[in-house]
Amino acid sequence: MDIFSIVVQPPAGELMAAHRPIQFSVSADAVVPSGQPMYCDVYFSSSVPKFYKTLTGYSYIDIGGHSIYNFDIQDTAQEFLTVFLPFIMTGATQAAASGGVSGKHLIDCFCRFRGSSYVAGILVPNATVPIQGTDTSAPVAGTGTDSHVFKVMKATLRPMDAPKLLDHMAKYRLPISYNAGTSTYTYGAVYPLSNIPYNPTKVSINNFPSTNTIPAPTDRPEKAIDVYYGDHGFMPVYLPATLGTAIRIWVLFYTSADAPVDGAQNATTPSYVTLTEGIWYLPYGQVDLIAIGGGAPNLGPFLRDHIQFPYYRVQLTEPVVGAGQIEYFISPMFRNLKKGYQNTRLWFQNNFGVFEQVSFIRQEEQFKTSSSSRFTPLSTVGLTSSARLDANTGNKRFNVTSNDEIEVTAVFAEVMMPWLKELLATSMAYMEVEDPELALSTTPQGLMPVMITDAGFETIKTEERYEYLVKVKFTKSIDYINIRN
Repeated sequence: MDIFSIVVQPPAGELMAAHRPIQFSVSADAVVPSGQPMYCDVYFSSSVPKFYKTLTGYSYIDIGGHSIYNFDIQDTAQEFLTVFLPFIMTGATQAAASGGVSGKHLIDCFCRFRGSSYVAGILVPNATVPIQGTDTSAPVAGTGTDSHVFKVMKATLRPMDAPKLLDHMAKYRLPISYNAGTSTYTYGAVYPLSNIPYNPTKVSINNFPSTNTIPAPTDRPEKAIDVYYGDHGFMPVYLPATLGTAIRIWVLFYTSADAPVDGAQNATTPSYVTLTEGIWYLPYGQVDLIAIGGGAPNLGPFLRDHIQFPYYRVQLTEPVVGAGQIEYFISPMFRNLKKGYQNTRLWFQNNFGVFEQVSFIRQEEQFKTSSSSRFTPLSTVGLTSSARLDANTGNKRFNVTSNDEIEVTAVFAEVMMPWLKELLATSMAYMEVEDPELALSTTPQGLMPVMITDAGFETIKTEERYEYLVKVKFTKSIDYINIRN
């Protein structure tokens, strides 16, 4: 039995979510006996294909003289892909490239299918069987019928999201230009890896509104994202292809949610970045933007003036300024705020498998302990003579564990609540802390792993709509280390 055709497979170049079905249907060239298997060899990385593992299918459906075998490789993709752990970055930092295996958060994939035959009553796989790699040897590729090459990202989709990952991400892009003659928008080549509801305010993006003006039908400042001065902020984005070697990060300032400041739009970062295909974290925290290119002193006065410039966006653009300038991406709107007394910054893994940040303004902390007890009877007579008492005599506490339980609070607009569900449902979260080992460095903050406590909060209510008090509880991932008795 050999492969007749691959009936169902991801389209060539399609971006697939590893935590959603990745399905194949393969037709054999004849109806086969019951229990005769077909093999699906999974390979990652198209530049140098590397065999990972084989899935074996025994069940099939007979259709018109052909046996149809079905495979779903999502479990294999989840097993192979890993998480890009966050850290306090400088500049634009790439998390994963889609061509290689380093990072392994985004990677190329294809499947190679092989049939099987019975020879003298013995089951023999057709084609060359691949060999898995080990710590001391590289994998050896086999032969067979190849599927399309597609991309797999360690991501998931919500029940009501578009079934295609790239289509879903496209809904969260902001337009970069508008054609009044055709009433159509143009979108950049960069996709946000975030379900933050983008502010729909349409504004003039650059200094040439006569050629690139986007209508401004509404003012939605409640969709602005709070960023306190001193907090770090990095936005994950996906580049399907390399943009170029001289991309500039601009910061656009606003006096209100729909009023860009023409002069302030020229406050650009002095350094260029090379943005290749893959996943990138783009800076948006005030201190992170100032730190690009050795300080960017022209940005400091704007970002520190929280009254005159209460809002800002971050943009990716060509370094050439003028008509015809290519713009690739514009971020959601950020609210420029002073550092508060009890600000807490949480980082969490979102549905795209990358990390976002959210600020809370109030913090409560409780120190909690738990333990067991045991009783050891007296080994000598008398309780008052210390010379005759055993240190373990009587009821003693043991297996003592202790940790800090922290509760943070903030007020969010109703439109932000679907995004905040990802914070409460995340399996990986971190808190920005002052790291004593980095106290003398330019970025003294570090990230401490925390565990979000199981809980819930209102996302839609009938009274006092549109503003929601959100409380999140968490504990540090590592308990205090106590002396054992």
